[in-house]
This record gives sequence, C-alpha cells and structure tokens, in this order.
Amino acid sequence: MIKENTPSFLSPPFCRLPFKAGTFKVETVTLNQYTDFRIPKKPYLDIAIKKMAFEHEFWTLAVTIDHIMEQVYIKVTPTELLISCSVGTNESFLSRYAYCTVYRLMEAHIRSGFYDYYWPDLGGGELQKKFLKLLPSKTGLEVLSRDHLQGLFKPGQFLPKIEKDVIEIQSTYEPKPKKLTYDREKIISYNLLATPFYHFRAINHFPFLIPYQGILNKAKTTIKLFTRHIFDYTKLSAAYKLSPEEKQLNEICFSMITLATVRSTYEGIAELSEAEIRQLNIENFTTLFKLWKLTYPLLHLKDHTYHFYTRGMQEVSENPVKSRLTPCTFNNSKVELCILWKEHPDHYALELLVWIEGKAYQLPNHFDPFFFVATAEKPNEHYLLNSITDCSVLAFFAETDYKLLVLKLHYDMYFKLFEDQLRTVYKFINRK
Repeated sequence: MIKENTPSFLSPPFCRLPFKAGTFKVETVTLNQYTDFRIPKKPYLDIAIKKMAFEHEFWTLAVTIDHIMEQVYIKVTPTELLISCSVGTNESFLSRYAYCTVYRLMEAHIRSGFYDYYWPDLGGGELQKKFLKLLPSKTGLEVLSRDHLQGLFKPGQFLPKIEKDVIEIQSTYEPKPKKLTYDREKIISYNLLATPFYHFRAINHFPFLIPYQGILNKAKTTIKLFTRHIFDYTKLSAAYKLSPEEKQLNEICFSMITLATVRSTYEGIAELSEAEIRQLNIENFTTLFKLWKLTYPLLHLKDHTYHFYTRGMQEVSENPVKSRLTPCTFNNSKVELCILWKEHPDHYALELLVWIEGKAYQLPNHFDPFFFVATAEKPNEHYLLNSITDCSVLAFFAETDYKLLVLKLHYDMYFKLFEDQLRTVYKFINRK
C-alpha cells in the first residue's frame, strides 16, 4: 500500500489534479479548469523552476516568475498530482505559480509527464538511503536509483498484457550452407533498418528490411560497393538477376516499407483521433511481425546482411551509407524468453534472459527490443521472437536494461498478478 505521508512543514489544502488515464500526465484542459491564469504567447514569460528538496515524497520547488520567487510543493501518486503553493492555492484553485509550474513541467516532459518525480514510499528512511541517491544538479536536485539497483518498479506504471499468442508461420527452415558461393559480382542482399529504442519519437519507424544492390570484391567475399537501396522494381538494374527466393523476399520488403512508419499522436492528424492512431500503429506492428515470420525462412540463408540505425524515416535514402552499416546475421534457432527471479530481504529482483538450446543468456544493453532478441555474447546475431507478447515483454524489460526490482511492500497489491501471468507463459529460474 502506498503511504499518504504529509510533511510537517506543509499544511493542507492541496489541489488534486487527476492524470490522464494510464499516464502520469496532466492534460491542459484539466489544468485550465482550476484557474483563470494562462501562459501568454507574448511577451515571453520568464519562468525558472529549481528543485530544492525531496522529503516524504513531496518535492519542494523554488519557482521564479519575472524575478519573484515563491515555493511550490508537489507529490505524485499513481492517479493524480497533489500540488500546493506558498501563496494562493486551495482545493479548487491554482495560484499563478502553481499553474505555471505544472504547465512548464508538462512542457518539459511531454512524453513521461511526472513519472520522474514519482518515488512511492521512498521519501525518507532506510529504503530511500538504500535505493536512491540525491545529487545536486543545474536544476537544483536530482533523485536517481543507485547504480546497482536500477529498474525500480513503481506502482501504476504500465504493465504489458500477457497472452499465449505464439504466431507460427513456418516451423521448419532450410539449413544454411556453411559457405555461399556467387557466380557474379553484382548481388542483391538486405539491410535491416531500425531506430534505436531511446529515439522512439514521432519521426521514427518499426524495424523493416530493405533490399540493396551491391558489388562484391574480386574474391567475392565482401561488399566493395553499396549501389542503392531498392524501394520498388523500377529501381532495380537489369544487371541484377533475381532468384525466385529473392523475388519473394523483395515483395515482402516492399510491403514492410509501407507499414513501417510510426504515426504519432502529436502529429495533429485531423482525420484520426489519438485512439485511432494508436490502433493503427498496433495493427501495423502486428502485420509487420507476421511479415518477419514469412521473411526468416528465406533471410537466414543470405550473406552480406547489415544493420542500419536511423533516427527516423527521413534518413532512409536511396544510397546506403557504408560507414553506418554494421554486419549482422539472422539465426533460425528456436529461442524463448525466460526470467531469473531472486528474493532479497526487502525486494524481489527479476532479470529477463533468452533461452537458446537449453542455456540461458543475458541480453545486450541498448538492443532494439521490437521483433528480435540477441545475446550479450553475440549482439549482432538476431533471433526472431515467437509472439507479439514476447515483443511487449522484451520492450517492457528493455526500459530498465532487462532488470526489474519490486519492493516487497508493493508486490502483493501492484505486481503479483502480473508475475503470475508471466509464470504461465515463461520459464522462471528461481534463485534465493
């Protein structure tokens, strides 16, 4: 149970601002209901916010507007923001300072909202000393998890839906020859284009495959020149003869390109609501995953495949940039996700691993958690996941480098049901 601690230096009333469902964000329409103040477009309003203290889960903020400073106090809960001010705030009204504080912080944290200000039951005492570190910074004070205790679960954070939804397209694969031979210098091969997970913004895209024209060196062992990416058959030179498998792969690639763009809820698309945009992204993701399932029986036979990190579709051009291509391979071995579980005196620790041929492997840091998984030993060897649930679980654990800590005082109410669901689908390796 999350405690309702109130520091002695604060006295009610607090204004309670409800978050948008499933987030830690206060919507502007909600904020505007509690005051007549507004941020003027002109002249620019000079607002400076400095974090002064974190005690009993309340933040003390020094807020300066036009060179006059007042104190604002905030506390984040799973469903609402509690806010008070040294002047003019009550249960139903926000002062100018309180209003400007929420507005500016939401503007600065448009995607995460107040999540980074949320440390339930860690506002003091031994648990805070063990799990958190308070550091001075340019903004006054930073609260961070201790380096060896990263991945702290917070009640109210998103938990993926767990289902047994393995997608089987083709369960058997043709074995890859130990060495491929080429009877020509000009070949067709494939680049995996992916966005680094930490750049997941409106301009980004899901991982997709794109064919390229390349010229081998004299020994026909490596690519000497990347000629161009092939977006459709009009871009394919007559000098490149396609095998039936390459024709099939290319058709899948062209379908992937049309589905890859991630539509953003911040684009302001008039004809689609936010819910419709989210649903469109989910449908495109699911269809892409099925296309990857069709692709793997053919792709794992190819040599000279590369990984190209982009920062969005605007970087996907006709001409591959050799310096930004990293060799990668696509392994057809059966893989499963599994979870290492440990109990500690005051918390539980979970680490996501990958199970390959009877052995558990750690995952590499900063790996793109979409359709694939890899091992820390061979981070450029891609294994295809089994299901959409696998993709969701991998993305969830990737937020904290595949390690998650759950305080025992939060476990029964906020996490146990999710863990029970995980145990019905994934292998757990229990260690005391």
